[in-house]
Amino acid sequence: PPEPRVAPQQPAKEAEPEAPKRDDFGSYEEYLEARAVHVAEKAAVAAQEKAAKASQERTQREQEVKRTNEFKAKVSAKYPDIEERVAAIGDLPIHKGVQDAIAESEFGPEILNDLVSRPEEFERLFKLSAPSAITALGRMEARYEAAKKPPEPIKKPSAAPEPIKPGGGGSPEDGTPSDKDSIDDWMRKSHA
Repeated sequence: PPEPRVAPQQPAKEAEPEAPKRDDFGSYEEYLEARAVHVAEKAAVAAQEKAAKASQERTQREQEVKRTNEFKAKVSAKYPDIEERVAAIGDLPIHKGVQDAIAESEFGPEILNDLVSRPEEFERLFKLSAPSAITALGRMEARYEAAKKPPEPIKKPSAAPEPIKPGGGGSPEDGTPSDKDSIDDWMRKSHA
């Protein structure tokens, strides 16, 4: 199953400094100057946060594009006609989490090929909620995992002789008495 994604930690926001108060300054000009500095600092912090967020989003998009391209290359190498078959199905709205689950699966190319080969299953899967669709993908992945395992070796029968069976040891065929014999038969066999 795919590993859960951990959201990147956001830097802890520092407590925003209080705006200057008129009573804290000797003159109105000093107050206005302090207020202008405060507004400028606040704008600088907001610009830094915006730039950091944009950089983080850009990095995430680049990673997603890289993952998508790697997945497409892996699928195309295994199934060269996959793009035409996907196009033949048409546009189906696919949950982002479902896309990620397929792309990150060890069996992603096989799962996608299976879904494209069975358009009705493909459509049914993507009508489900994201968690239900991911659960269904997990079941598909488990089937591929089970098929991947080598079969259990066939055990050869032992060359050892059959064990001796308790309970009198005799059998009706060899003429020795057995616990299953009637009293008359047992007496006859034991005195023979």
